[in-house]
Amino acid sequence: MDNNKKDSLHKTNHISVHKNVDAQAQLLKELKEYVSKYSDYETPFIKSDGDIIIALKKSVKKKRQTTQSLAEAVKFMMNESQAVRGKK
Repeated sequence: MDNNKKDSLHKTNHISVHKNVDAQAQLLKELKEYVSKYSDYETPFIKSDGDIIIALKKSVKKKRQTTQSLAEAVKFMMNESQAVRGKK
């Protein structure tokens, strides 16, 4: 490959990367605006590998976990109660 083609390819890749960074920044900006309408979610951010993360707030996660644990306990007690009634 001659030098002109290498330079041209390098410039094209550089422009492509620049457009990608601009698009990613615009996407993140729009996501932040959108997610701000939902109080259960943290502000979106971009990980070093390029993934965009929209995390549920810790307090909401904890509440969901508590609710799930309670539901499982009630289900267990109901199943045990049925087993005891079945033995009578």
